[in-house]
Amino acid sequence: MLIQVGLPEAVPGVIGRTYNGGASWQTVYTGPDYLRSIEFATPQLGFCGALRDFNDIFLKTTDGGDTWQDISSLIPAPLAICGLYATSPQVIYGAGVWTGPAYVIRTMDGGNSWTKFDLSNMASRLVDLYFLNDSVGYASGTAQPPSLGGVILHTGDGGETWSVRHLTGQNQDYIWKLQSPNNGKNIYGSIESSWVPSDTRFVQSLDSGATWTTNLATTDYNYIEVIGFIDTLHGWMGGYSLLETIDGGETWHYDTTFVGGAYDRFQRIDDNLAYMTGLEVYKYGANISSGIRVPTAPPVREWVDAFPVPANDEVTLTVHLFARSFAIISAFASDGTLVKSIHNGALPAGDSQFKLDVRDLPPGTYFLSMRTNQGMSGKVIVIQ
Repeated sequence: MLIQVGLPEAVPGVIGRTYNGGASWQTVYTGPDYLRSIEFATPQLGFCGALRDFNDIFLKTTDGGDTWQDISSLIPAPLAICGLYATSPQVIYGAGVWTGPAYVIRTMDGGNSWTKFDLSNMASRLVDLYFLNDSVGYASGTAQPPSLGGVILHTGDGGETWSVRHLTGQNQDYIWKLQSPNNGKNIYGSIESSWVPSDTRFVQSLDSGATWTTNLATTDYNYIEVIGFIDTLHGWMGGYSLLETIDGGETWHYDTTFVGGAYDRFQRIDDNLAYMTGLEVYKYGANISSGIRVPTAPPVREWVDAFPVPANDEVTLTVHLFARSFAIISAFASDGTLVKSIHNGALPAGDSQFKLDVRDLPPGTYFLSMRTNQGMSGKVIVIQ
């Protein structure tokens, strides 16, 4: 069973630490930056990545999180790290960024020096990493061009060279998170897709990444970021809602007993213990039988609206953000074709407005999509 164990309404610029399995937390870092990823190579040596337009910091600790040092000057700009993966105390990888460009960073000396690999010829954006050892691993994100869908990239030489291993084939897909319950034999990837066409999919490899398949979970659309399996049969997938499987991903059902939202990362500890982050931190344990709160809807933090609907020549978009964020705002036809790129850049907290000229679009139904650091929201528009 999953329960909430701490850091309610965690803000982006805070690092929390627990010594008792989430029962209580210490705040060990606060700042104005949008922190995105964290990884410890040893109990003492850890790294934390932040997103572009938020001072481009990259943090390192050598004392278990008591103090943090910005080491972003060691890595060529631009720098924003969405995913981190430590294969040993010496070898750590990072990947970014969900907004583009696509690159991987690597250290082979515990973070004292770094190499940056430009992967923009194969990917437009990168989000996450999974490595089998110091040399063999995978990076995930969106292909180049994005119309090819989500991408899995493979390296067999520690990041020196990369190749495309898998494509989802659906325009603007991200393969968002990678996870394995059995040291890389089975690897799963979540697919964050635009909300047209409307379905929910994931990728998996059953042979340590040699081959991959894109699998349909449900014909319903769900915004997905996290995927995680406690073993090869039992897993979860979600974003604003949570899906569960008990047959290795063959079938999925909605977990309606669990409360939470904005699920993003699943960390398996062993056969009986795992954690998941989102609006809060959640804990899985086979023997947990209490602690579930009454389900409540996650707070509405951002939205996009359009006027008038239906429209003839111009649509006014109003965008509301809870906090400053990078935003990609696009319009799609009903078959998933990208028809308008409206905005790609940082936006302030509060309201922003955009004018969308639709005189060149045929009459019909279109879908607005706004991706931000916090997630995705959308709106249907009709052109007559």
